[in-house]
Amino acid sequence: MSMRERTYQLALGGILGAAALAFMAIGSLIPFGTFAVPALASLSVLIINEELNWKVALMSYMTISVLSLVIIPDKEAAALFIGFIGYYPILKKVIESRVRKKWLLLVIKLAAFNAAVLATYYVMLHLLVLPAVREEFADYTFWLLLLILALGNLAFYFFDIVISRVGIIYREHWRKRFVK
Repeated sequence: MSMRERTYQLALGGILGAAALAFMAIGSLIPFGTFAVPALASLSVLIINEELNWKVALMSYMTISVLSLVIIPDKEAAALFIGFIGYYPILKKVIESRVRKKWLLLVIKLAAFNAAVLATYYVMLHLLVLPAVREEFADYTFWLLLLILALGNLAFYFFDIVISRVGIIYREHWRKRFVK
């Protein structure tokens, strides 16, 4: 790999990583930003994965994750990015390259989503002990939590479609504007 290619990778990762962190910071000011902004920030990982490769995308994801924990005020949004949403564009590409049956793809993606969400919230509630999240969950019944998880699965289903469409739009329209 030439010096020019390495410089391009570093610059692209840095610019898109900074954009992801800016989205995460702005999202701390918006009430629904806790869930929407990590999804928006994951688009930087998607572009890096499309433009370079999964290794560089993974390194960018890890860098954004560490910096999110340190500088982003909304720790729940940072945890959601770290726990699943941030690396999902990489995972999605790997899963879709290996599994051809649509129903099996959906089952695998939903299983990965549910495992990651449950693990992320377990860490937030029991290891990080985030007071805001603990207070929020204190009044919820088991059935309400189940309903929230079901709605989260529905939101994830649409997020998966959006990630696919944004990838197509990037490859067919935006890429030629950014890459020369």
